[in-house]
Amino acid sequence: MHLKAVAPKIELEMDLILHTDLVEKQFFVMPLNSDGTHYYVNNKANGVPITGTYSFEGKDYACVYEHASRCHALMDSGRGRFNYYTSWVWGTLLTTIPDTQEVFTVNLIYGFGGTGQTPETKFSEDFLTIDGKHYKLDQTQIIEFVPGDLKQTHFFRTVNMEDRVYPKRGCELHFTPFSDGDQSKDGGGFSVMTFT
Repeated sequence: MHLKAVAPKIELEMDLILHTDLVEKQFFVMPLNSDGTHYYVNNKANGVPITGTYSFEGKDYACVYEHASRCHALMDSGRGRFNYYTSWVWGTLLTTIPDTQEVFTVNLIYGFGGTGQTPETKFSEDFLTIDGKHYKLDQTQIIEFVPGDLKQTHFFRTVNMEDRVYPKRGCELHFTPFSDGDQSKDGGGFSVMTFT
């Protein structure tokens, strides 16, 4: 996928290629009610390698695969017919493990899908990848969450053993958002979201 953009107001120019063929993707269709009139279709790929160049606020950057300055992306496309009120908590991580240089990603979601479904029809977006290899996780629940407090630590955990579809595929993750004054040491993010 070729991504080219010029945005003078924010001093951004990019000419990037996203190598979607180098990672495994997750595609699914999730019913949101019992009669199938509400649904969600999603295609996700995390840790997609990027090559090319971009400039931001007068600084030039290069994304080179197989190099210390390599870049990666999360691609998330979905379409659906939602219930009148739909909400969920989503957490995703994309990083390079320093000792091995493996690209590691985690995608967890809570409050969306799976409610009242049988083990054969349960759906979830929960997965991790290691260097582009996809590993499905079981459904996640969020513990110790206070709606409206976006700066608190969020604790994600795979559902109880008796509710699991994949008994040996679980995780626990503590996510602490950046607080005022914290700075990311490297990396940046661009987000494009559409809902139809």
